[in-house]
Amino acid sequence: RTQYHLVLARTFLQQAIAAAGNQQPNVPFITAAVGRAVAEAREATDRSPSNAAAWDTLAAMYANARAVAGNAIEWEIRALARAAELEPTNPTLRFRLAAAYIAQNKLSEAKKELEASLTLKPDYVDAFLFMARVHESEGDLDAALVRAGDAVRFAPNSVEVLYEFGRLSYNRGTSDDIARAEQVFQAILQVDPNYLNALFSLGLLYERRGDAGRALQLYRRAIQLAPQNAELRERIRAL
Repeated sequence: RTQYHLVLARTFLQQAIAAAGNQQPNVPFITAAVGRAVAEAREATDRSPSNAAAWDTLAAMYANARAVAGNAIEWEIRALARAAELEPTNPTLRFRLAAAYIAQNKLSEAKKELEASLTLKPDYVDAFLFMARVHESEGDLDAALVRAGDAVRFAPNSVEVLYEFGRLSYNRGTSDDIARAEQVFQAILQVDPNYLNALFSLGLLYERRGDAGRALQLYRRAIQLAPQNAELRERIRAL
């Protein structure tokens, strides 16, 4: 039965993940476990070629096999495309397909899939964020901020979403952007005083403004959370 092969695939993958977490990972065992996971998922698609869940699982196995098989991402994309073809109303499949294209730096294909996922799920926050990052990669910070703003609209209490909006505002760098970024970073730290990225980014903002004292205070708070961060150490030393 197809379901048995899908369960076996996930089980072999769990074994590989568990082994990878050991202090001394057994690389041959991990490679073999990932290979068996892929083989079982392929068997599932062979037995049920019209089963979207089987293709979805196969794509997940290929995604985890990227480290041990250079062309795994191409197989992952084909499996995801087939799953999306069989289940055209599933926005997550389109989103994962976009993520695979981004990993290949195929931005036009990624945007097409992200737009498809947003058509299916208009409040898909992760898709808005990915679209913002694609626009940023293309150098279009105006479009990136529009998409990040859409994400904020649907997830106004998410510090991760707010941070992306603040970061993009800071990077665009108009006077209004800088003021907005400062407000966003401060709001994040009100919710989570130990949010490392917000501490660091607000420190950069103050350093850029010439307020070395406030920047240094934030960097020192950040270095307590990330004592091995070389850039933080250097900025503290310089100030």
